[in-house]
Amino acid sequence: MVGAVRAEAGAGARRWGLRMGLLAIQVALTVVLLAGAGLFIRSLRNVRALDLGLDTQHVLMGTMDLAAAGRSPQEINQLYLTMVDRIAHLPGVERVAAATAGPFGGAMAVLPVRVPGGDSLPKAKGGAVYDSQVTPGYFEATGTGIVRGRGFTPADDATGAKVAVIDQSMARLYFPGENPVGKCLDLGKPQCVEIVGVAKDAVQFSAVENHYLHLYVPPGQWDLGPITGLFVKVKGNPAAMIGPIRRTMQALAPDLPYANVTPLGDRVDRTVRPWRLGATLFSVFGALALVVAALGLYGILSHAVTRRTREIGLRMALGADEATVLRLVVREGLLTTCLGLAVGLAGAYAAGRAVAALLYG
Repeated sequence: MVGAVRAEAGAGARRWGLRMGLLAIQVALTVVLLAGAGLFIRSLRNVRALDLGLDTQHVLMGTMDLAAAGRSPQEINQLYLTMVDRIAHLPGVERVAAATAGPFGGAMAVLPVRVPGGDSLPKAKGGAVYDSQVTPGYFEATGTGIVRGRGFTPADDATGAKVAVIDQSMARLYFPGENPVGKCLDLGKPQCVEIVGVAKDAVQFSAVENHYLHLYVPPGQWDLGPITGLFVKVKGNPAAMIGPIRRTMQALAPDLPYANVTPLGDRVDRTVRPWRLGATLFSVFGALALVVAALGLYGILSHAVTRRTREIGLRMALGADEATVLRLVVREGLLTTCLGLAVGLAGAYAAGRAVAALLYG
């Protein structure tokens, strides 16, 4: 009788060994996918927790390709400034401003920046300081707060004294341990360009960039090219203001091109899309793999029990109780699952190192 039981058990082991091996591979693949999902979800969370120096919840950005429509730089600037005046009177608008280079748009390093008396200044990231010509209210409109001094006012025009606002990184690099407000910059002109304020660091191209130094100057005092866009801070839901702002922009002339008005948060979302896509794909495929592995485990154990009915009957006839038979079946499934988990954890570690460049934090 004992020999018959052993023969039956050996035949059963040979029949389902391959199936259990495939199940272990399924479990390992599930672990790798779920670990990948966790890494990308954590990266996405880390990116979203960054302080971008911008209000991405209540700000709309409006652009119009006026250069392609044949408008001169002077006409472009005048049109945008008129748009600023009209949009400012719309219900629900808190602040509106225009800029030659805004966040998540183009930026240039035009002005040569020197500190009088500082002949060996530290080198800026990117090799230069990026410039933006912004109208009064820009810092309030974008949420890039002024941490020292002041922003620009209507008095900072072509007839006024030349002034500038620098960001925090530039202040730390060029004026370590000092208050830069009231100090001079040399921007390629013999006269002193007074620093009147220090603005919060704000991203320029991407949510996860190494921060570039930024210099802001008022309109009319420098020629940094035409205005490229508007920034409108609104009350409530910004999506509800897209239509009124677009209509106001296009109402200035019948031949104006299409006005592209989008939430600033959409520009941020484009830069975090790789982490969101990775988190979504790994989560979906990981969940599917988990379901398949669970069904596979259930199916294989169910099939094994069915095929081993005679063996189980013989064991119970020899005195084995239900708990012993249950342990017999569960032990093999548990061992296979543990093997798959071990292989999967090793694979997840290797895969994590392989995709480390795609992760953040």
